[in-house]
Amino acid sequence: MSIATSSAKMTIATTTDGSKEDHDCSDRGICDYTTGICSCSTGYDTSDGYGNEGQRGDCGYATASVTACPGETSCTGHGTCEGTPTYACQCSNGYTGADCSLYTCPYGNSWFSLPTDDEESHLTTGKAECADMGLCDRTTGACSCMDGFEGAACDTMSCPGDPACNDHGDCLSMSALAEAATSNGDALDLTYGATPNDPDTWDFEMIQGCDCDDGYFGYDCSLMSCPYGDDPMTKYQFNEVHEITW
Repeated sequence: MSIATSSAKMTIATTTDGSKEDHDCSDRGICDYTTGICSCSTGYDTSDGYGNEGQRGDCGYATASVTACPGETSCTGHGTCEGTPTYACQCSNGYTGADCSLYTCPYGNSWFSLPTDDEESHLTTGKAECADMGLCDRTTGACSCMDGFEGAACDTMSCPGDPACNDHGDCLSMSALAEAATSNGDALDLTYGATPNDPDTWDFEMIQGCDCDDGYFGYDCSLMSCPYGDDPMTKYQFNEVHEITW
């Protein structure tokens, strides 16, 4: 990176790649996400960011010689202790935290995430807990979804209406709605999301809408259709004629 001014130019370059971790509570404590305060594991306390005692509140200071992994039982019985010299827990699937005492929640494609490149976001490989549209209950491993979203990972947009589509239609995904599309009663043979891992159709099973029953319409199928007919004041028009050939 270069910074130029009217009198001088300063160039900044990386000479050594950093290898230090950047984990909640230095991976030696449990974060209370409602307060932003770490509860440090036994043998750890707040550091200065360099492994010494300090006021950062990050559990990055070992107060004594460490000879065991955290937890009343090693890693709370939900992980494997790496042993010397780190004595860090490698948690089993479904668990997290310095002592593996917390549950993870289901992952889904993120509804909102920072781009990773030009015109690139919502990658199917970049999944997030509760799809970034809910809060994870670490005591149960269940997502609490924001209003308008549903599914174990909050990765599905709810259909409008209460109940969905006001019981006058089917709640379908974008993929299913494409397959159900018709024109003048004829199927259109459309697809959406049929190509695996296509970034342009990342939401094919995430966004839902109402396919209303006959006689109903509107985004939530709450409106009733009125009878259709020809305007009697328009003249010299023709009926549509179909020819069937065998």
